[in-house]
Amino acid sequence: MRQMKWMALAISVSCLSLAGCSSNTGSSTNNTTHASNPTAMADLKNHVQAMQQTASQLTSVVNAKDTANASELAAKLYNQEWPSFENSVKSNYPLDYANVEKYLSPLFSAAKANPVAWSQVDTLNQGLQQALDQLLSDVEHKTPATTSANSTALAAAAQQYHDYVLQQSELLVTHTQAFVQAVEAGDMAKAESLYGPARVYYERIEPIAEDFGDLDPKIDARANDVPANQWGGFHELEQAIWVKHSLAGQATVAKQLLANVQTLQRKIESLTVQPGDVIAGAVDLLNEAATSKITGEEERYSHIDLLDLVANVDGSEKAFDAIQPIVQATDPSLAETVAQRFKTVENTMNKYKSGNGYVLYNKLTAQDTRTISEELNSAAEALSKTAKILS
Repeated sequence: MRQMKWMALAISVSCLSLAGCSSNTGSSTNNTTHASNPTAMADLKNHVQAMQQTASQLTSVVNAKDTANASELAAKLYNQEWPSFENSVKSNYPLDYANVEKYLSPLFSAAKANPVAWSQVDTLNQGLQQALDQLLSDVEHKTPATTSANSTALAAAAQQYHDYVLQQSELLVTHTQAFVQAVEAGDMAKAESLYGPARVYYERIEPIAEDFGDLDPKIDARANDVPANQWGGFHELEQAIWVKHSLAGQATVAKQLLANVQTLQRKIESLTVQPGDVIAGAVDLLNEAATSKITGEEERYSHIDLLDLVANVDGSEKAFDAIQPIVQATDPSLAETVAQRFKTVENTMNKYKSGNGYVLYNKLTAQDTRTISEELNSAAEALSKTAKILS
């Protein structure tokens, strides 16, 4: 769950007439070539430049150590400006999308920390500005990734990834149903044992789920991500199990969780995945693991964050598997590098296996989390380079 961006999506009144932007917040099904649409290109440039201006203001605020304005400007970037056009960037400029996402989410978290992590905010904001500069350059000088000599292979890769996501969503429904039944029966031990397995299937397809407006926060919001009277889903039940040690009154929450998961599965059935969504989703999952899961914030009550993290990596690797033949044919060295870095992450995570899962997050050392994060970032960096081949 990428915190509060859904709120901006829900209230935005300026849906761009660009690829991937429609009344449906799902993935793009009608890529529009900006190079042949001057109005669309101008709109996109305006949005990028607005973010550049806000990021520049944030630099001044960081230098002044102005806590209130740092949090406000980071929230403006993350919750207002980027959500208004990110789907268009995701579909047409997947590499740029991944680069912006890599800096924006941790920047938002660092700016709202108490105390503010000023050095981290400064470094991330500089990275964000560089990513925005590159995005603007690509919009001005390049045709988005909508055409390719490998168009048939790309379509096949997109379909392969869609089939995987659909399969995982079906398994998500099955495992969530079993979890919900345990909650409804008041069986604490069974609910605790079934919580983690259900989470795995959601975390493998998280970027796709996040495309459906407020459906993601209904399923995956953490406490304080949404107003208290709107909180529900997996994490309210997690809190009931590991903190309150009581399932009393949770049957309604559980039933709504299952209904939302079933809705997600139906939406994925009819979703058209674009080639750009595959690589953007793959990099997004690694960024999510490296910047969110590794902090221990996601599963703050059960501490099963490593289970989520590995599921993120699994989903990312499946996306790469879909495009791997195309990358192999074009740049065998890059294909080998990406595969090797996934293997490195896998080998590292195997060290933390414990029973049917992984050691709890609160048992990790600072060096453990640093090593895992560095390896995830290394894999994401290599994976992001495949976007140039796919365009």
